[in-house]
Amino acid sequence: MEQTRTYDRLPTPRRSETERAEGTSRQPRGAGPRRSRSGHRPQQIAGDSRSEPTKRRLQRYVDAVVRWARRKSPWILHYNTGGCNGCDIEILATLTPRYDVERLGILKEGSPRHADILLCTGPVTLQSRDRLRRIYEQMPEPKWVVSVGTCSCSGGVFKGAINIVGSVDQVVPVDMFIPGCPCRPEAIIDGLAQLLGSIE
Repeated sequence: MEQTRTYDRLPTPRRSETERAEGTSRQPRGAGPRRSRSGHRPQQIAGDSRSEPTKRRLQRYVDAVVRWARRKSPWILHYNTGGCNGCDIEILATLTPRYDVERLGILKEGSPRHADILLCTGPVTLQSRDRLRRIYEQMPEPKWVVSVGTCSCSGGVFKGAINIVGSVDQVVPVDMFIPGCPCRPEAIIDGLAQLLGSIE
């Protein structure tokens, strides 16, 4: 008498209702890609030219989003290169509820490694020249420098002193000059708004 093997009597696994409706079945693990109706497996061609326009379009979209975010939320680092603190008080006044520069998305940052815009006040002294250059080099690209106040723009009343180098643009490149002694908070906000409008 022949003995029937037990694994011949095992029932076949049932398909779920979703697979039954779609006419598909589960693929066993490690089976690889399914064959098409013609019997050929789909192959991925390395360096397919059809995907290049998609990559370029995606890259343009990502760049546009990054530029939009950079315009809407710039982080500012303030550095006094050796002035009388008159412009510093006006910069702090822009953060008060009366002027509320944060409505433009501008935030004051304490680290140069996280800042987008460097706000400089006062004339550059011999002591602060190397520090200013080091702070500028620590900022990530792209970065912008704003010179606030007459002393920062041209040296002001301190120009020609024995320990004064001069204006900020003699040490680092400056993108925006906001003159005044001291310059008003409205002028600072207007200068920053113009700078943000030029960022593309």
